[in-house]
Amino acid sequence: MKAKKTRNILSPAASILVSSALLLGLGTQGAQADQIQNGGFEQPATSTFLDVVAPDNSSIPNWSVTAGSVDVVNAVGNGFDVGPAFAGAQYLDLNGFQAGTIAQTFNTLAGVTYNLQFAYANNYNPPTSLSAQLLLTGVSSTLLNTTVTHSTSVAGNLDWTLATFAFTADGSSATLSFHSLNQGVGGIFLDGVSVTQAVPVPLSAVSRKTHGATGDFDINLPFIGTPGVECRSNGGTNDFTLVITFGSSISVTGSPQAEVISGIATVGSGGVSNGGMVMVSGSTVTVPLTHVANAQTINVRLNAVNGSTNVLIPMSILAGDVNGSGAVSASDIGQTKAQAGQAVTGGNFRADVNANGAISGTDVALVKSLAGTSLGGP
Repeated sequence: MKAKKTRNILSPAASILVSSALLLGLGTQGAQADQIQNGGFEQPATSTFLDVVAPDNSSIPNWSVTAGSVDVVNAVGNGFDVGPAFAGAQYLDLNGFQAGTIAQTFNTLAGVTYNLQFAYANNYNPPTSLSAQLLLTGVSSTLLNTTVTHSTSVAGNLDWTLATFAFTADGSSATLSFHSLNQGVGGIFLDGVSVTQAVPVPLSAVSRKTHGATGDFDINLPFIGTPGVECRSNGGTNDFTLVITFGSSISVTGSPQAEVISGIATVGSGGVSNGGMVMVSGSTVTVPLTHVANAQTINVRLNAVNGSTNVLIPMSILAGDVNGSGAVSASDIGQTKAQAGQAVTGGNFRADVNANGAISGTDVALVKSLAGTSLGGP
């Protein structure tokens, strides 16, 4: 028996991002939520087959038959198309007594990328090549419009092909439809239809501070390997801001959305917890942190990115560690002295330890006062 085939329509870039996600070892909170209901056509249960004629919005739960007719088929008991379903006990024939169209509307989040997946085969009575149109419409645009063709199903082996298409939602809902392009009583078979949010892949994370009128400067925070060292401290409630950028628009649905799972810090600002809330803008997530203790490494976790994936961001905090070595020493003092009086730039901003927009004797004195501290103590 032939193996099930896979037709992956993801772009090469998307494939690279998925591989990156595996390398990062992102935690998962659970299976991706499926936006499609009854995608395996297991309802209504039939011992043979059930012909449904348009217009019909109720016979096949969650699906509407909008043109022609379709058959819900029991893979074992139908008596003429012999071959197992892709999954479960049943599948759909897009041709009942004539070419049919079936559709389902489901909820989406604007700007978020989803994966549409389904298995398809062909009715082999008689043997022929059959096709169907896939149409996916959003609130204001057509998201997908393509044709699938199948010809290799035979008795005992329907030779299912698994297709995957990525799309980005343009509003709060989308409508998926399959339309048979062939006349007669046999059409494309469908099974295992699902829509899930794409696995999110973080591209970068930084600790961002505003250096007075000079503007924002970022310290890179690698997801793996040695954590990035945040060396700046402007006193007060020790607030910091993490900015995480993903490869596409995402959602964060955990409760809380973010939390500090190791180290001393609180999600919030001005010394006040905000209950773990973050700000999401397209592909960027901003996490405010307050009461962040010095000389430590913390781990901040985003919960349920795109509904299921947890993303961990490590950050070391050591005020005065201008060179990022993990210890404040004479080298950091010398580096700060060498930059005193210079304009703050992307190349020397770490020496502006108090982040006031000027590198001065105040920064030198601050680094001197911290000499001897390290990430390992005291």
